[in-house]
Amino acid sequence: MPRRSMRLLLSAMCALLLTAVAAEAEEDASQDKRQYTLFNPVPDSLMRPMATDRPDATESPYTLDAGHVQIELDFFVYTRDRETVNGQDTRLRVFNLMPFNVRIGLNHNTELDIIFEPLVFQRTEFFVIPPFSVEREGFGDTTLRIKRNLWGNDGGDTAFAILGFITLPTNQDDIGIDSAEGGVILPFSKDLEGAWSFGAQLEFDIVRNLADTGFEAGFSQTAVIGYEVSEQVGAFLEIFSFFTSESAFDWIGTVNLGFTWAITADVQLDLGIRMGISSAAPDSELFAGGSFRF
Repeated sequence: MPRRSMRLLLSAMCALLLTAVAAEAEEDASQDKRQYTLFNPVPDSLMRPMATDRPDATESPYTLDAGHVQIELDFFVYTRDRETVNGQDTRLRVFNLMPFNVRIGLNHNTELDIIFEPLVFQRTEFFVIPPFSVEREGFGDTTLRIKRNLWGNDGGDTAFAILGFITLPTNQDDIGIDSAEGGVILPFSKDLEGAWSFGAQLEFDIVRNLADTGFEAGFSQTAVIGYEVSEQVGAFLEIFSFFTSESAFDWIGTVNLGFTWAITADVQLDLGIRMGISSAAPDSELFAGGSFRF
C-alpha cells in the first residue's frame, strides 16, 4: 500500500475514533453513571454484568465500568500447523505462555486496553534431507487499544462499539511483526430468544505485505453464536475469516469452539479450540484462560 493510501486510512481511523468520542451512548435512564471516572470508580452495586473480550475472536462491544480493571489472559495457547510448499514439508509448533489483556475503564463508555505476550516459544521443522529445525523464543508484540461503546452498554437487546488499535513490534528473535500495524474493529452483539446470543464484527487493518516491502489493507469478519448452558456455564461456536488486498495472500479461515465457566461475578475461566478450514490457517490451536475483574 502506498504511503499516501496508508496516511488516508490512518486519517479515516482517527476520524472514526473522534466521532466515537463525540457520540452519545445509550444508557439505562434509571441510573446515570456518567459522573464516574477512572479516579471516581463506579460503585459495585451499579456495575454492569461482566463482559469479556475472550475467549472467542469476536470482541465485546461493552466497555469496562469506569475506575475498574479487568485482566484477561490465556494460561497457554498451543498452535500446530503442517503444510507442504513446493514439495517441501514443514511443521510449526508455537507455545504462547500467559499472553494478557489489561482493560482499564476510563469513563462511562470508554476503556483502554494493553495487550502483551510475555513468552513465546516457536519451533519450525523442515522435513528435507537432512532434516533440520529452527527454534525461536522471547516476548512478543504489544498492542494498545481504545474501545468506545456507542450504544447498549447498560441496557437494550443490542450493543455496538468502535475499537481502534495499534500493534508495536516489541518482539524478540523475529517472532512477531517487523513494523507497527493498526486498524479499526466494529463489534456488535444481540440477545436472541431464550439462552441464545449473537455477536459479529468487522475489522479493517493496515498490515505488512508478504515481501516486507510495504503495507496492504487487511479485512476480517467474525460471527459467533453463544448459548447459556446454565447460570455459570456457557458455550460458543464461531467462524473467523481474514484476507488482505495482496493477491499472493491466501485466505485464512477457522472454526472456533469453546466453553466458559463463571466462578463468581468477577471471575470467569474458559477453554477451547480453533480449527483451520483453509490451507493458510493453522491446523489447530488449543487454549485455556481466564478473566478477572477488580
